[in-house]
Amino acid sequence: QVGAQEQTLQQQRQHQAALENQLANRIAADKTKISELQANANILDGLVGRLLVQFRHQEEVARAKAAAAAAAEAQRKVEAEAAARRAVAIAARRQAVEQRRLAQKKQAEQRVRRERETARAQQVQRAANAQKQPPTTVVRPPVIAAAPTPALPATPIVGHGNYPAPVSGPISARFGAPRVTGGLDWQGITFQAAVGTPVRAIAPGMVLYAGPLRGYGQIVIVQIAHSLLAIYGHLGATLVHVGEQVSAGRQVGSVGSGGELGNDGLYFEMRNAGHPVNPLYYIHN
Repeated sequence: QVGAQEQTLQQQRQHQAALENQLANRIAADKTKISELQANANILDGLVGRLLVQFRHQEEVARAKAAAAAAAEAQRKVEAEAAARRAVAIAARRQAVEQRRLAQKKQAEQRVRRERETARAQQVQRAANAQKQPPTTVVRPPVIAAAPTPALPATPIVGHGNYPAPVSGPISARFGAPRVTGGLDWQGITFQAAVGTPVRAIAPGMVLYAGPLRGYGQIVIVQIAHSLLAIYGHLGATLVHVGEQVSAGRQVGSVGSGGELGNDGLYFEMRNAGHPVNPLYYIHN
């Protein structure tokens, strides 16, 4: 009987050791998974940061070019206006000189005519000593009507509203929910969708990145506002290229299979100034 009890205790100790070993293995696997997820998230953070720096540099270059073009255009207008003023002044001086010449010529002709008429009148009748002078013709410059200034077009009003979801399907993981117990939280949301389902741009914008990224499969990053990014991840294929302007509803790729999502679907993030924000604040599904 003592031997049987000893054997039972030994079996219990072995079972307990096996359970402890399984728990230790599971904890080690979770730590490995957390490290891998953190590394992947760091890669995406780094990519987004580089893209924002690159875009801001491009914006500064574009602003500098626009300012230089505006300054050149302003200088051209100043020079054109100065040349026009000079031409008007020259024309006015020439007109004044010509008017003086004509007036002097007319006065001389009138003087000679008056002298001749006076001499003839004195011979015929000394009492007629006055002659009417012909009325002086007043030359008035033509009235030049100013051309009407064309009205400038009104600045279009930009509307804002809720964006449509990139795919149609239930959300299997929400923003801020834990991905692994004791590890990272989801920085975006996941949609359940069949492999090959078209993924469409939620809003118009410019493609900043399209290609593979470790831990996210094929991804597409679209800038839809000054500092607002839409990230479409775990794609099976991308259909756009960097620098392309996409319209709202344009297909940017298709849903990929499995991967870290576990099930087929789309991983979707929104970032504002590089920081993850809840996509449900921007889309409706």
